[in-house]
Amino acid sequence: MIHGEAASNQGFFRDATPIATLVARVYTDVPQVLHAAAAHSVAAHLGKLEREGRVRRSQLGIGGETTPISTTIARTFGLAVRSGIRIVAVEPHSPAASAGLRVGDLLVHFGDRPATSVDDLHRMLDDQWIGRPARVTVIRAGEVVRAIIVPR
Repeated sequence: MIHGEAASNQGFFRDATPIATLVARVYTDVPQVLHAAAAHSVAAHLGKLEREGRVRRSQLGIGGETTPISTTIARTFGLAVRSGIRIVAVEPHSPAASAGLRVGDLLVHFGDRPATSVDDLHRMLDDQWIGRPARVTVIRAGEVVRAIIVPR
């Protein structure tokens, strides 16, 4: 059941993002918060949650931040996007590590779609990608690098 919404703003951001919390009773009579996510995200997955009892997501094993791409870089590399995802962490033994992605890479494409923000990538990483190879494109040290990654 969706218990309600709460603002995620803890004083760090100017605008609050509504967060829907999923609350259930699991093995006890005490309600437990099982998941908290942006309200629009929860709405997109409710059907699957009701049918299957869970929502599976694929993962790459990276930490990233949305980063603007300058017009000069976009023109140099023929990019149609104006932002990408700067990789700030790569988990050891992760799909990203196996694909050769590195801290500092600027991820600009995942599969056949532009990866313009962390939110974009998160929306793309549904359960359909688990175990399925995907082409990624990153900008690394002034060069375009393409790799194949197999999300878990």
